[in-house]
Amino acid sequence: MSENTDKKGDFQPLIKGDRLNLMVLFDVLRKGKLVILYSTLLTALLALFLALVIPDRYEARAVILPNAESENSLDKLGGLASLAGVNLNSMIGQTSGISPEIYSTIIGSSPFLKELLNTPVSFEDEPSKMSLFEKARKDTVPGFGDKIIMYTVRLPWTIMDALKSDDRDPSALTNDTNLVVLDKRVELLYEKVRAMISVDYDPETGLVDIAVEGKEALQTSEIALRTTELLQRYIIAFETKQVRQNLDFIEAQYLNKKEEFEKNRAELNAYKDANRNVVGERVDVGYQLLADNYDLTRNLYMSLAEQKEQALVAVKKQTPAFSMIEPVRVPLEPVWPKKSFFMILGLIFGFLAGVIGVVGRAILISIQKNWAA
Repeated sequence: MSENTDKKGDFQPLIKGDRLNLMVLFDVLRKGKLVILYSTLLTALLALFLALVIPDRYEARAVILPNAESENSLDKLGGLASLAGVNLNSMIGQTSGISPEIYSTIIGSSPFLKELLNTPVSFEDEPSKMSLFEKARKDTVPGFGDKIIMYTVRLPWTIMDALKSDDRDPSALTNDTNLVVLDKRVELLYEKVRAMISVDYDPETGLVDIAVEGKEALQTSEIALRTTELLQRYIIAFETKQVRQNLDFIEAQYLNKKEEFEKNRAELNAYKDANRNVVGERVDVGYQLLADNYDLTRNLYMSLAEQKEQALVAVKKQTPAFSMIEPVRVPLEPVWPKKSFFMILGLIFGFLAGVIGVVGRAILISIQKNWAA
């Protein structure tokens, strides 16, 4: 019995006028169930094969909270210092903290990426840790087989690459040491690492989510940990730059005055010991000069010691604190590809493809029969 026919063998169209004949549709699907089943299974197997072929991608993340309350708690130090006549605001100025919204910009900066790329990490195909720079340099060195292919099959492309390449040293383009000059290979490596790292900031909760995606689980977690540590170090350095410069200046002056104070004290004591039993106007004048010089350096020395303590408190006050809400963990399962997702997607597409194929064939037969009639 042919398709789309009733018990008498008359043709029953799937579409009659502008209506769909559901009885014929169910009959078509029933007769084409094997085609639908095979299509579903085949597509699901292809999807599973694709999921197994695609390289795994792992994700490691850390969630930190820039502790804004730390500054408020350290305001108590400012209150105690004011009682002693110390103005901490003059030491730290009116600087405001760095917004977490620019953390991603800091991570994407060249100095940050340079430090990150020079951090030793694990590689599955290497016996010991090495930096991403060293690994990239090692992988760019062609082997014997690669050289054979380069100068035989890929000879035209090798010649074109040689003509286009620029072997000049990028550092020779400028004598300004404040400029960052990168070659193309390093710039590509920078872009690759930038694409691996993402930073999300939630203004409502204040949480900063740092995520790193990579091909190896352990290596990805090591990069995420190093990124988190470097970010905290950079933020602390940025926010305490002014007060640390002030502290360094005061410490340098303090050490100079300390040396001068100890020298004048030693001279005064030596003079007193040498003229202990001597009475005279000349002795009194010499003693007074040394004593005045000693008092002057002592006052300066004590003042600088006080300023040094103020500067240390200012550095402590200005140093931001970070709370680790979610530490970095080594991922156990890849985030991509999801084999279950591929299987479900393959089953759905395979089923739909089978149904569309069976119904489409029935529609074509209906059109041919109508034209023939």
